[in-house]
Amino acid sequence: MMKAKEIVTYLFYLVALANVLGVLFNVPVVIYTAKPLISITLFAMYNYSLTKLNRWYVYTLIACFLGDSLSLFEDN
Repeated sequence: MMKAKEIVTYLFYLVALANVLGVLFNVPVVIYTAKPLISITLFAMYNYSLTKLNRWYVYTLIACFLGDSLSLFEDN
């Protein structure tokens, strides 16, 4: 049976690959879905890797998530 850390790691790789393929083939639905999920899965990987979290790293991941989410809806 796979551990939660391994599942989250594979999920991160899958989301990152989906984001790259979405940008490469210009599929907006995939880009809008995968880009914010990168920060979420990265936080999950960080959470499962350590016993004590660094709060500044968590704040940085939250800022990255907000930046990625808000930058998706900019006007051209």
